[in-house]
Amino acid sequence: MKSMRGLFGLLLAVTGLPLMAAELSVANPDRTYFSGADIEITVQADAGTLEDGTWLGIFESDGRYHDYTYWESGRTQYTLKAPEQAGDYDIRLTTDYDGSTFEAKLPINVAVLNKQRTGITGACHQQSRTQA
Repeated sequence: MKSMRGLFGLLLAVTGLPLMAAELSVANPDRTYFSGADIEITVQADAGTLEDGTWLGIFESDGRYHDYTYWESGRTQYTLKAPEQAGDYDIRLTTDYDGSTFEAKLPINVAVLNKQRTGITGACHQQSRTQA
């Protein structure tokens, strides 16, 4: 295990890329959601790498965040609401108050849809129509 960490340290030194202490994933393979949809997120983190006060949020590129929840040790499943505005966002696992320092991030896309007219809800790949 130590040799693997040394290899990652060397990779960081050579590439200048930060190493992430955690990984984020979502069930939707294309990571596109309708506005207001629930986004199911899985957080995988090494024991002891994250601290109290770490939180998970949906961020715009300028750093403004929308929905958020606090990370809990031992918990891997979280749900956040997609923003109402269409656009590109990041899900970030962050360690500071403003979200500028993060342990992991995952880009997503939000598409706006008039749910009352179409009856489509949820993630874009999981469409279901309601009876009119």
